[in-house]
Amino acid sequence: MKVRVENYAFNAAAKTITFNSISAIELEAVLMIVNVTTQTIIYNPFDPAKGGTSATNVLTLEYNTASMNNADKLLIFYEAYGWSVYHLVSAGTTNAVNIKNALGHLGGWYIYNSNAAARKVAFHNSASAPTAGASVFFSVVIPPLSGANVEFANSILFSAGIGITTVTGLTDADATAVAASDLVINIFYK
Repeated sequence: MKVRVENYAFNAAAKTITFNSISAIELEAVLMIVNVTTQTIIYNPFDPAKGGTSATNVLTLEYNTASMNNADKLLIFYEAYGWSVYHLVSAGTTNAVNIKNALGHLGGWYIYNSNAAARKVAFHNSASAPTAGASVFFSVVIPPLSGANVEFANSILFSAGIGITTVTGLTDADATAVAASDLVINIFYK
């Protein structure tokens, strides 16, 4: 899936771009980079003069960007293979967790409820650990002693970050903690 990389650091003098939200980039997955401010293509895998090399999450450009500014806006497209997985077996809390603290894409989930009553996983569009019962983006109610799973052909965009909380009630305002091991949660995201 092609994604737009928005969490990066551009060092024009060093001709480098650090991909802050990707721990190790694959050079063949960098599709195109355009300096929108100067309207210049600075990375194109099909042009040897606009190629580059990678080490961990840093791309070093062949193109001379020394006359550009570090604050220039870049448009970066990256082919993200597969989903990252967040796994949690619930503790006896609301399990407030920030899965990703920057723009993210939710690709699906597998959630199992071992309790004899329904349980809810609330999703929060948040760059930090969310608060149960506040700012719910959407929620998934898991029926008693059953599971819910889905994989999206097109992801759900979280503009700030991906967070979850787990509660026993159905209202968005509910903040009642689940019991330990009530839920087994697997979240697929980028």
